[in-house]
Amino acid sequence: MPSPKSNRGFTLVELLVVIAIIGILIGMLLPAVQQVRAAARRIACANNLRQLSLACHNYESGFGAFPHGICSAIDDTAGNDDDGWGWGAFVLPFIEQDNLFESLAPEVEDSPGVFQRTFSDTGAIIVGGNTPIQAFRCPDSPLLDQTPSELSGGGDTFGYAEERVGYGTSDYKGCAGPINLGQSNGIFVKRRNGPAVKFRDIFDGSSNVIAIGESAYPGRSGTDWPIWAGGSTTDESALFKTEFPINAGSGNPDEWWNAVDDDLAWSFHVSGAQFGFADGSTHFLSETIDFETYQNLGARDDGNILGEF
Repeated sequence: MPSPKSNRGFTLVELLVVIAIIGILIGMLLPAVQQVRAAARRIACANNLRQLSLACHNYESGFGAFPHGICSAIDDTAGNDDDGWGWGAFVLPFIEQDNLFESLAPEVEDSPGVFQRTFSDTGAIIVGGNTPIQAFRCPDSPLLDQTPSELSGGGDTFGYAEERVGYGTSDYKGCAGPINLGQSNGIFVKRRNGPAVKFRDIFDGSSNVIAIGESAYPGRSGTDWPIWAGGSTTDESALFKTEFPINAGSGNPDEWWNAVDDDLAWSFHVSGAQFGFADGSTHFLSETIDFETYQNLGARDDGNILGEF
């Protein structure tokens, strides 16, 4: 009689070997998956900047000029020189936010002091100003959807002024140029600094000038948290300048408390930041970009020859 066949299973050693092989394969695959996810988030960020840049194009086509960076008081002695609706509020209809735009009803002439005035009159923020808008948010950014009352980082806690708490945050700001000395040589100017920019004013060529950039720096002073609605008593809420290097102050984008200033472009991507140019294109600029070239990219009419970027 033939002997019956034995049903032999895996031994413990064989199972451990298989598990070890699977672990090694996962370990090899995981970094690649993380890189793909990071690349996808960066692409989504670039798409946001492209959408906002094209929204500004459409605004210029409809109204004959780009929106003011901040519709502040013409007379800066009025105390409202950095308080007013910003470019982000005016492009809402061009990023499919028509209802929110109609609700806010931002006006250039009535804008100076609107943030201070609203809080003084009601003790609250502008209704609708707390709305999170995906087009203004980078997927890599850890910023909250609304401005908090305080934020901790680097062993310190930073408190924020009460009238600025609760507004919808933004990871993107308009470029006001390379110099923070009341100049108006960027795409977005404050109303008190002069008329809004037209395409014909971009003498250096729209492909050579930054319009919008990542500037997700929360700020320490309680005034500079970036919001999409405008300048809440400070232009750094809506505008950045190219007067400082990208991510200056820290090699780690998560260490925002080490940033040298609240005016700079600041990104939570590794080694650089994304920018939307005046021609609607987007570029990732490295932290190691030649600083003079980067400054020139912020100006629309300096006439300087650019290096590689």
